[in-house]
Amino acid sequence: MKNIVFLLLVSISFNVNAQLTDNSNQHTKIYVPKNHYQSWRFGDDSKSITQIQNILFDTGNQDIQSLVIKAKRSQKRQYLGLLSIPFGISAIALAVASYYTREKVPVSTANNYGVQSTTYEYQNTKQTGTYLISAGAGGIITAATIFIGVNAKHNKRKFRKQAIELYNQTY
Repeated sequence: MKNIVFLLLVSISFNVNAQLTDNSNQHTKIYVPKNHYQSWRFGDDSKSITQIQNILFDTGNQDIQSLVIKAKRSQKRQYLGLLSIPFGISAIALAVASYYTREKVPVSTANNYGVQSTTYEYQNTKQTGTYLISAGAGGIITAATIFIGVNAKHNKRKFRKQAIELYNQTY
């Protein structure tokens, strides 16, 4: 009889201790790195950003999911900034080409002390104008792609931070 009572008391105390230490209902906080050298932290574990986004997406919260989708789209859009390299190179090449397509036209001749001298002037051609217009358009496209890339990178960070803050507040 004493053994049965003892076993009952021991099993009740284990159940009470298990209920007090059960933290399975609480979600782990996500910590955003302060710089590029730190890793994303999910509690005590180090995770990649893809794993963090999967954790956020698996919550089922529509607001968090929409922010994660916006961050992923912005991450893809930020690579449009790399288009500025070929556009910039082509704009510079067209500007240089416009310089070399000018025509050398004689303006006046002079006879000073028996020496014949001719003065020349460079005039633009149709091709020069086309090159200059194309170079200007390439410069504008270069500036636009740089702006789009930088803006998308900023939005990616902003949407990730908002999703993590909402996750940490909600769970």
